Amino acid sequence: MLLGLGADAHRGSVCALAYSPNGLYVASGYEDSTIILWDPATGGRITELRGHTDTICALAFSPDSSLLASGSRDCSIILWNVVAGEKTVALNGHDGFIDTLAFSPDGKKLASGSVDFTVRIWDVERGEQQSLCKAHNALVMVVTFSPDGTQLASGSADCDTRVWDAETGMEISVLKGHQGVVYSVQFAPDGRRLATASDDGTSVVWHAKSGERLVIFREHSGPVWSTAFSSDGKRLLSVASDRTVKVCDSYSTEAILAIDGAEGMVNAAVFSDDGEFVAAGAEDHSVCVWNTRTGERISVLEGHTDNLVNLRFSPDNRRLASASDDSTVRIWNISVALPAAV
Repeated sequence: MLLGLGADAHRGSVCALAYSPNGLYVASGYEDSTIILWDPATGGRITELRGHTDTICALAFSPDSSLLASGSRDCSIILWNVVAGEKTVALNGHDGFIDTLAFSPDGKKLASGSVDFTVRIWDVERGEQQSLCKAHNALVMVVTFSPDGTQLASGSADCDTRVWDAETGMEISVLKGHQGVVYSVQFAPDGRRLATASDDGTSVVWHAKSGERLVIFREHSGPVWSTAFSSDGKRLLSVASDRTVKVCDSYSTEAILAIDGAEGMVNAAVFSDDGEFVAAGAEDHSVCVWNTRTGERISVLEGHTDNLVNLRFSPDNRRLASASDDSTVRIWNISVALPAAV
């Protein structure tokens, strides 16, 4: 069921999307440099944030949902007070646009990755750069902190993933082996292993500190957009352009489940935080949602009229936000299709 719809054609495409950890806000960033905060319960607009001068490329909420970080083609990052709807500080230093952002689990640090090939770690309270991490040879696609916040991983178009000390910015390990762009990086729940997904059609599980390649998964016939661990770390989930979702044993590559159901090539995909569900946008502009334990398709969401560019689950998995090149953000209630809580 569609809960809400935000549409402003003059803003251009929705280029970034984020769902707050407390479930009270959805943020969308647009080509025209604006950001809108939405109420996902009603679909109503809360406020509009203005401060950038170019396209919004990345958004991230702090763990307590009090701050929103935005990265732009204007090469700056802005921290916003969510409740007040006001800018708190601008973080400058990148020489290219920012395309990925992540807060540390305690909210004290913000990591950013840019087309300037660098990763930067910022002190949120002081509004200052804490560390500059320079080693990648191409744009940085994704940054993510380990569950305990002591490590930061970055994946790049140079095919490598690097692990950094989140306090000092010193490089811990380099994960080499992919033959294509690294699109997705995620730590296992214990922080010891790391999973990556690549344009080369593979997913890999690595030892985070040593950089040793532990397991390689060749389950897909096209670029792998996203990968995720289950909440217990035992399963590895991947979704790819070949219209399939694969679930494998994260230690042995043993296939557990294969889901094939999207209509046409998948062009956007996301796993829920606990790995229980996956949503994918297809060429026909619909969004499919599956249960990753059973393979059951629980929802087909139709209404967008152009390519899906971003999807985000709510923290309780009861809602899904979708953003499209049709200039709309849609918020769907998928709880009617989910199993009853026991």
